[in-house]
Amino acid sequence: MGNVVVKIETMSTEGKSSFPSDVNFWTNLLDNYTNEFQEVVIQCWNEEEHAINELSSRAASTTNEGLIKIFYINLNEENRVFLRNHSVDPNGGLKWFTMFFNVNGDERLEVSHYGSEIILYKADEEIAKQFISIFSSSITTHYYDENAD
Repeated sequence: MGNVVVKIETMSTEGKSSFPSDVNFWTNLLDNYTNEFQEVVIQCWNEEEHAINELSSRAASTTNEGLIKIFYINLNEENRVFLRNHSVDPNGGLKWFTMFFNVNGDERLEVSHYGSEIILYKADEEIAKQFISIFSSSITTHYYDENAD
């Protein structure tokens, strides 16, 4: 078992920097790699008022840590549909800076920098190859085998 790190080519606009140039992977990622996850932890910058307002009603709890607001969201059917269909920012990338998908409190998938860096934890090489195949844009990938010397 190891970790798969995917880095997607990024771009920026006046109001947002370093987000992926292509987020076509998002629906496939949610549909095929998050079904066993019970919770997502989403981090937003405090100035991202629209994103904060949108997540506030879905969160089981929230925390403020300096410049970041953290939302703990249970992945029930309603929240899964919301994430699947309403996560892409019309200005580019995902709406939220970082997302951590958890199983029993154990982090299994990290989506960071508005979707430009994605890490799948605890994957074997076959799952890693399948996972990498969902990304169609210009990417770099690494598979880190935890058991390798």
